[in-house]
Amino acid sequence: MKLKNMFLFIAGTALLASCGTQNEEIESVTYSVDVKESTINWRGAENEQHFHTGTVSFAEGSLTMTGEEVTGGTFVVDMNTIVANTEGYPAAKLEYLTSHLKDADFFMVSENPKVMVDVKSYKDGKMQAVFTILGTTIEQEVPVTLTTDEKGATLAGKFKLDISSTSMPYAKEINEETGKPSLQPELEFDMNIVLKK
Repeated sequence: MKLKNMFLFIAGTALLASCGTQNEEIESVTYSVDVKESTINWRGAENEQHFHTGTVSFAEGSLTMTGEEVTGGTFVVDMNTIVANTEGYPAAKLEYLTSHLKDADFFMVSENPKVMVDVKSYKDGKMQAVFTILGTTIEQEVPVTLTTDEKGATLAGKFKLDISSTSMPYAKEINEETGKPSLQPELEFDMNIVLKK
């Protein structure tokens, strides 16, 4: 009789423990990009003395988290929104440069209207991501800060991206005067992604 009672006690304890585990199952949350509040600033240079700056915007995107762990995400950059805003340049020059960035020498936007960013993981302040630019994939670890609250999350950071593996003609063109590429292979970005539930 005592053995039977002991068996029932153990079985009941195991059942309660199992129920508790199910009740504590970690919930997955998917955040969407607030395209109006999110920003990307860029900087491209031939050298430290000759460079341009500007902005480009997100078209859409999302980030999925399970508990505090990032389990995936995709951000889509709309290359039709790229704009040059280099300080000290007249409006006509900036308008020309913006148009030039969209043509075949640079991003060939008519054929490549989007840049895709696929998030693989996030750990210790670093995001592992795959960028698809001009049909070329570039996998890179990006230093960013992820913060969350009851309303949503933000993902922000500054980083450089080497585009030398892409088919961008201007990144491969050699300046006759310096003997160096007309565009340094690393583009600089200052990104702030605002995410909402």
